[in-house]
This record gives sequence, structure tokens and C-alpha cells, in this order.
Amino acid sequence: MAITFLALNKNRLVESRPDAISAFDGEVKSLHYLLLFFIPLVAIGIYFLALASGVRLHTNRVVYYISGALGALMWIASVVKLMSRGLAGDGNDRNVDPGAPPNQSAGVGPCSCA
Repeated sequence: MAITFLALNKNRLVESRPDAISAFDGEVKSLHYLLLFFIPLVAIGIYFLALASGVRLHTNRVVYYISGALGALMWIASVVKLMSRGLAGDGNDRNVDPGAPPNQSAGVGPCSCA
């Protein structure tokens, strides 16, 4: 946990671009919330049909071996990438447009999604 905290703190100090979530301005439709409600219901239905037909999948092994290993590899890669970014230069974000206003970088702006 300490390594993760230090990596996130270092990222906060060197990152000059705005958060990705700030690009999504606008309201979320209530239909989208309703669709989120159906995700666990569909999963329950799929597991019910598999159990009723006698299919036995060891999903705990899939989650443990595949997701655990991939998650650990992605965590290690992100920490190494973040720590090496500060060693390579002066600690500033290399993707910043020097002519851009503060807290703005090239290509980052409000989302124009319809």
C-alpha cells in the first residue's frame, strides 16, 4: 500500500493535465443508471442457467489466476513507468504543450460526444 501511495502522490505532483473525468461535462441520462442496474441481474440469470443445466465452472480459479496475475503485472508496470518518468528528465510531464494555458495540454479538452 505504501508503494501505491508513493506512486500516486508522485503522479499528482508531476501531472499537469486535468483529470480525464473533467472532460465529461454534461448530465447522465437516467436510462444509463437503469442499464447499470441490469448488469447484476443478467449475471444472476446466466449463473442460474448454468447451474440449472449442470455446468460447473471454477470461476474462482479464473478470477484468482488470470485476473490476479494480470492485475499484479499492470500494477508493477504502472509503478515502474511512473518512477522512471521522474528519472528520465526534470520531473515535468513530457506531454505538455509549452504554449498552452496552465492545466491544459495539447489534445485535452471537453468531450464533444453526442
